[in-house]
Amino acid sequence: MADVGGSVQGGAEARRPVQAALGCGPSRESLQCVSLGDERGADPRTSRRADAHAPEEVEAMKRRVGLYARVSTSDQTPDNQLIALRAYATARDWSVIEFTDVGISGARERRPALDALLAAARARKVDAVACVRLDRLARSTHHLLTMARELEALGVDLVATEQAVDTTTPAGRLLFTVLGAIAEFERGLIRERVLSGVRRAKAAGIHCGRPRKYEVDATDVLALHSQGLSLSEIGRRLGNGHPVHPTVIRRTLRAAQSLDS
Repeated sequence: MADVGGSVQGGAEARRPVQAALGCGPSRESLQCVSLGDERGADPRTSRRADAHAPEEVEAMKRRVGLYARVSTSDQTPDNQLIALRAYATARDWSVIEFTDVGISGARERRPALDALLAAARARKVDAVACVRLDRLARSTHHLLTMARELEALGVDLVATEQAVDTTTPAGRLLFTVLGAIAEFERGLIRERVLSGVRRAKAAGIHCGRPRKYEVDATDVLALHSQGLSLSEIGRRLGNGHPVHPTVIRRTLRAAQSLDS
């Protein structure tokens, strides 16, 4: 410290080592301080704070929510629903897009405003969907679960203000997972019931699936095949002016032969 004090009290030549060590030498480049926006002729854009945003930028950063309201008859008004939804969106500082169906039952899966809302979600024009109750979106459990699954896949949150459903929270995301599991379970049950019905119908000799294009008698196919005729010739004889495709004859022949065996 004595050396430093002596250096400081000395002349300009003595002060240079100390100034160099402290990083505050007399060089203009090292000492020059520029106050942005204070000097005349300075670019006014440099006076903005780094974390400041223009109003249009702030608006673009807001979450976009699609507010959905529905009433079943034209005598009713959706205003009560929209007032509550607007207040909810305002409290969260969300940007609002409104979708309203008037005089349309919730049992209908295709509704103009609902279709427009889902189209906006698929186009990434909304970040969340809000309604007052889930029955405004759908009356059918299957429809609701299908819609919730699609919104989850799109990364769009779902909010029901009067039912404490909010997938922007961890508890709400858990709800999405539960809804997805229920939907998968329901699809599994439906598939099992369908397969069980098909097996029962086939066991009773009932054709399942789309109608056959050709009606071919297996007995006639076996009789003609026993005469040494080709599949194409059998098809021409059984087609009544419209030849039956050889693949159909082959399939019928194999089925008849498996039954005989």
